[in-house]
Amino acid sequence: MSKTKQDIISEISKDRVIERIIQKYNNSMYSDDLAQDLYIDLLGKDEELICRLYDTSQLEFYIRKMIRLNLNSNTSRFYRNYIKYQKITSSIEDEKKI
Repeated sequence: MSKTKQDIISEISKDRVIERIIQKYNNSMYSDDLAQDLYIDLLGKDEELICRLYDTSQLEFYIRKMIRLNLNSNTSRFYRNYIKYQKITSSIEDEKKI
């Protein structure tokens, strides 16, 4: 019997797959936030897609791609909510010091 999307995401969560991949790419203060955003994104994906990626052993590759896109794309929700916000607040703090 095939696993459901929820079973698969629960399994990768218990094994901390996303967190381990993030640590390889980026050891930043946003690691936990990025992991949570990725779990939310995965839960929003189509059941068939997640099951197919898991059954063909491509899910980890897909997660790696999601991480790269979230960290490097200035149009990603993660970038807008965390990285861009940090850059803006850092700039404001730097200007206050002058």
